[in-house]
Amino acid sequence: MIPSIIWNCRGIGNLETQFYIASLIRQYRLGIVGLIEPMISSDRIQPLLKRLGMDHFHSKPTNHTWLFWTRPYSMELLVEGSQHITMTVRDLTQEFTFSVIYASHRSEERETLWADLAQYVRDYPTLVESPWYLAGDFNYVRNTSERQGGRIPRARNMETFNDCIFRLALIEPPTSGEVWTLRNLKLHLKWWNRHIYGNVHTQVDVLQKELAEVERLLQARYSDAAWERRSRVSDQLDEVVRRQ
Repeated sequence: MIPSIIWNCRGIGNLETQFYIASLIRQYRLGIVGLIEPMISSDRIQPLLKRLGMDHFHSKPTNHTWLFWTRPYSMELLVEGSQHITMTVRDLTQEFTFSVIYASHRSEERETLWADLAQYVRDYPTLVESPWYLAGDFNYVRNTSERQGGRIPRARNMETFNDCIFRLALIEPPTSGEVWTLRNLKLHLKWWNRHIYGNVHTQVDVLQKELAEVERLLQARYSDAAWERRSRVSDQLDEVVRRQ
């Protein structure tokens, strides 16, 4: 399986979140990154692609799921529904199917997704002939132990979710580490923001100001030296963003 992450980030517009994801990509050498609920315009995908150090992307027309991947992996769209993207993934040694799920919060719409997934097994034989990985936000739980706080999950909704898993012969991977990690994540982000992002943000701020100054000089009077300086500063800025 290719190292990957699927994250319901609920907003990818700020640099802090972008730098944090980029650091995870470098640390774990991720080949596939799925972002759910990016909450920014799709015209910002291309700059983000470069910032994350990825090579390719696919986004849903509804713009609530973005999928990035890097070489040597190739991904080809198999089928796209209102609540998922399903791709065929290949590299030199393996081929499998990969679905990024973003299920509706409405129970009737989730049941439509469960039915669609079952139909795809019949329509696309590759789903049963090769490994099929599903990941994302299913917007429900299999049992009450998977939920902490809030309203008690409805038995019928858990039943339909479990029935879908059973009918598709899916296997839930084992969990590693703490299940409830929100507090630990917040503490880690606080440390990361202070010791990593703060330093990077200062570098970015300095380079952006220098770039703006050079561009003002170029607008006032063009010179080869100023143009070379602009290119050099721009490359430095891209490098800082890419590293962090």
